[in-house]
Amino acid sequence: KGGYTALHLASKKGHVEVAKVLLEAKAAGAAASKSGKTALHYVANYNGNLDLAKLLLDAAADPNVLDKRKKTPLDYAISHKNNALVELLLAKGARTGKELRAETDIHYAAANGYADAVKRFIENGGDVNAGDKGGYTALQYAAYNGYIEVVRVLVENKADVNDSANKRKKSALHYAAQKGRKEIALLLLDKGADVNALDKAGRTALDIALRYRRTETGELLRQRGGKLGSELAKPDDGEGGNADPQPLIIDDELDGLTGGGVVLTLLLGPEGPGLSILGWPGEIYLIESSSDLGGWIGLDEVTNDGGRIEWADPRGDLGAVQFYRVRVLD
Repeated sequence: KGGYTALHLASKKGHVEVAKVLLEAKAAGAAASKSGKTALHYVANYNGNLDLAKLLLDAAADPNVLDKRKKTPLDYAISHKNNALVELLLAKGARTGKELRAETDIHYAAANGYADAVKRFIENGGDVNAGDKGGYTALQYAAYNGYIEVVRVLVENKADVNDSANKRKKSALHYAAQKGRKEIALLLLDKGADVNALDKAGRTALDIALRYRRTETGELLRQRGGKLGSELAKPDDGEGGNADPQPLIIDDELDGLTGGGVVLTLLLGPEGPGLSILGWPGEIYLIESSSDLGGWIGLDEVTNDGGRIEWADPRGDLGAVQFYRVRVLD
């Protein structure tokens, strides 16, 4: 019914002597049941009998067969914490299902941090810049998931740091910024990543970093010439800047409130920018600003007496991009 052979059943029950007789009678050790499991899978998943596993391996059982769940005998030995069987299988060259997949799928390898598998893929002539069904590259997956060693292997093997042919038109730098991978962002920039590349929505890596409150990564991008999409979209004012710059709010340090959060809204009045701060009555806020995400200047301390504060920048319109943040004072 399940496609079991006599050897499968003997292996499942841990009957070493029965399995020995069957193998001597030329039973097919490589045969798989309907679930894709071989006799070695059944040993690993049901009883972990070392003598039986050795018997099957000595009879040339392949330790790297994948069942229909994409698992090898080693996966099952690991899941059952059978260290002795794990050691035996590893000595015979066994690998997990994920490792086997990584050998043939560079996107999977990069997304899961298998740097050695990425190296082998490249050594075997694989295309380092191939996109998957969504157009995403191995470099974008590695940057997003934070695997700097994989990123290093890829860029050293001519991965295109500016590829953005995926459906969101994001580069690896956009993804590093989204997840706050500062060291990866630095590596990509050093390898020629365009700091001001725009995604499908017209956002730069700096836009993304600030959207996801990745302040340190945002500071790095700003130091390397990063601009906001809104800055790039505006005409030059004739003095090397952009006309009518828009302030941006960062609220990543509003961690002092309990029972809820703080909502910041940008106010653009005739006299200059300001903030609408919605939070908890009784809280005291320190409002700071910066022109480059580096040097923060304290502008004002305000007390929330009624749940919402409308605050205007006392300096008025400075004619340059300003970043604001609010700290909750103890």
